[in-house]
Amino acid sequence: MKQHTPMHLSEPFAGPAAVQPSAGSTIDLTVSSVATVEDLQELQSEWEYLSSRDGESGLYLSFPWMSRLLKANHGRWRVYTVRTDDSERRLVCLFPATVEPQSGDDGSDLGDRLGAAGRLTLSDRTGFLCDPDFSEEGPAALARQLAGERWGRISLRYEPTGIRSRAFAGAFDKARFRVSWKDHFINNGQTNYLITPTIDLPDSFETYLASHLGAQTRRSMRRAIRKHLESGECRVTIADDRTLEKDLGILADIWCSQWSAEYDDKALTRSVRRHRRYYLMAHELDAFRLSILWRGDTPLGAQACVIDRLHGDLIAKQGARVLSETLPVGNLLLLNEARWAIEAGLRRFDLGHGDTAYKYSLGASEKVTQYFSIRRRSDARG
Repeated sequence: MKQHTPMHLSEPFAGPAAVQPSAGSTIDLTVSSVATVEDLQELQSEWEYLSSRDGESGLYLSFPWMSRLLKANHGRWRVYTVRTDDSERRLVCLFPATVEPQSGDDGSDLGDRLGAAGRLTLSDRTGFLCDPDFSEEGPAALARQLAGERWGRISLRYEPTGIRSRAFAGAFDKARFRVSWKDHFINNGQTNYLITPTIDLPDSFETYLASHLGAQTRRSMRRAIRKHLESGECRVTIADDRTLEKDLGILADIWCSQWSAEYDDKALTRSVRRHRRYYLMAHELDAFRLSILWRGDTPLGAQACVIDRLHGDLIAKQGARVLSETLPVGNLLLLNEARWAIEAGLRRFDLGHGDTAYKYSLGASEKVTQYFSIRRRSDARG
């Protein structure tokens, strides 16, 4: 087996190191990394082929999405690659990571903090891109390699499979490393943000209404659709190249008005800017959908979604509405998106992070993402 000298992760690897396979595996794997745009580009064809084989990853780990994100964040990332240690050297696992130096109060070097590169923006899913035959062995091989490197902390949030995060975390020696599985709640502990309620979409919108909604909700929603949309009282428009800037402004204005009592202007402005960068990147990839509900010339609400065609998902990102006692603005927009997703042949409508009650009233079931951190026992502060 090849030997690899541990080094600080801000330095490039000298070369791939063979990693001992886990029990039951007959194939050695090697781990290496890239940290330049040029090397990233060299990975494109292999990355895209791996994406085509991985039914769990989707848009957020695709090469078009991730390459744009990494190129915009020079010096803050590293992509780890796991290959078969044979003549074929087949790429079987990728982990795009952030690399952030950490220092103590006295200026001492605490080692790099590794995280999911997807969180450089608002990606809803992070983690490992894997060949399905190596969904556990690939992340485990990476973990065994990292165990010999110098870093301060590894933290990964919103890994969707569970299997891959457990394989990765479980490969670290428990005597030397502490793995902490974490919760993530918002709204004073009332909303579990690791849960993403998701609607499994049937073949038609009528089937969705009949099979996914309770009787009372179904009657209420059908009545609202007839009264407000089919009557022509209200209409829904979809942002395009011509209206995108204006429509993003409408979304931001309604959202800031809705949350002005909870957040100060600085926080609202920061959030609007971050969402805008995310939406524009999705728009470049033809993966962004922004719908606005109007009554006459007055916008009543907006719903931003990302289209994950690789994964077959429509993902609700940000909704904003003017409060109304007579008009269910949010539900009308979400139902309109569900109808579109079904007609577009998508398989799921992901209603976004947070187990809020209205999502379940629309027929969603729970999907759970994982959040964990890893430290050495000598520095296991959680």
